[in-house]
Amino acid sequence: MSYDYEYPCNPPAKVVVNGNDIPTINEGVISKARIDGPMDINRLTEVYFPVEWQGHDISEAIKALDLDKESIWEPVDVKLLDPESDPDNPRYITYHRGFPIAQGAGSKGTLERKLRIADPAQLLEGIPFSKSYNYDAKVGDILEDIATKVEENQDIFTDVAHTQIDQILSTQIEEEYEAWGKPIAEPIGDLLGASTVKTFKENKHSLKDAMKYVSKQVNGEFYFTPNGSDQGKISLAYDKERERHFYANNADGDNNNPSPTVSKNNALFEIQPVNTITVNGKTTKGPIDKVTDFVNQEGGEYPTATATYPPLKKLAGQEYKKPTQVEDAFNEGEAQNMAIEKLVDHIEGGGTGEVVTRLFPYINPHDNIYTKPACAHNLEGDVPSLGYTVNEVTHRIGFEEDTERFFQKTHLRVNSTVSEDDIEVSSNTKSI
Repeated sequence: MSYDYEYPCNPPAKVVVNGNDIPTINEGVISKARIDGPMDINRLTEVYFPVEWQGHDISEAIKALDLDKESIWEPVDVKLLDPESDPDNPRYITYHRGFPIAQGAGSKGTLERKLRIADPAQLLEGIPFSKSYNYDAKVGDILEDIATKVEENQDIFTDVAHTQIDQILSTQIEEEYEAWGKPIAEPIGDLLGASTVKTFKENKHSLKDAMKYVSKQVNGEFYFTPNGSDQGKISLAYDKERERHFYANNADGDNNNPSPTVSKNNALFEIQPVNTITVNGKTTKGPIDKVTDFVNQEGGEYPTATATYPPLKKLAGQEYKKPTQVEDAFNEGEAQNMAIEKLVDHIEGGGTGEVVTRLFPYINPHDNIYTKPACAHNLEGDVPSLGYTVNEVTHRIGFEEDTERFFQKTHLRVNSTVSEDDIEVSSNTKSI
């Protein structure tokens, strides 16, 4: 079923449910991307739409509104207007490709409905996983198995690929996805110096556990992306070195990326954040343990690693650290990677303030933004630009009754920025 609506000129957001454009009203579209969840980037969108529109029954176009159907699952694309595109030839970014998980009445009477759209990552926890990996296993092997399992255990997405993101500015235009992906084929042993096999058991583990294992030991971010314009295609993406920087319109500096227009910035620059973390690993396993992965030796040696972020340590004037973490690391290489990941999570995970910009669909969690304090149109010009890491992104496109105005805003929850290249890490092996 396809509808031909009269859209306003270049609407800031479009919602496509299984090939059908759905108009939005009132609160419109609220789309969030955050770091909390099964993946390193997780999205959730709420869409407000009319039951009827221009003579069409919208409810007939959305399976999730009819619980009597044999299957109510279908893919949904949330598209945001690319602010860099030509107004005469508007281009849209597929910001979120997901599926409905909840529906109900809106807040403006019986003619409005609300649809909640989840990230494909939400499928991971409900899919059991059983597999063993030996020393020659590769990151790509595990991700391929995860992608295959996702594809086999649901009927929303017909094609689930896995890809590594090249380090260019990802504008996330559908046609470009296949162009900036490449195979993932790095041996786990080469990356981590792994000394043990890894086993997942169906009665104990899900795909969420497999993703957690990989993401804990490999630097970089994992998340689902659209794969082309076909709504049934997604990719499990690995972003190995996510170092994207955006300089706001009131900031000093430029790296040729688009510049967000800041209307509000009340983010605090934390003067005493965590700057050091120590990770202790497990005792070395014996030959039997390497085969069964069941029994730990008592005694023996264990690896330990300490990661420090010098810029924040200098700012605080001393080492400010969390209690020692105990992790499943069996050699110094694994302990170092885990210490770095833990330190980045602590520095970036607090969220000390909010930056509000005009609609800016380029930016995602783990990106960096540089800006100055700002309130409404008052921008501070005599203070230095400060860098922040984005923890959560919320795009809001809708209508505000109090002012009787349409709004297009991007809200960023941010924290002190951190570059993994500047982290110092040391390690050794200790005896019990």
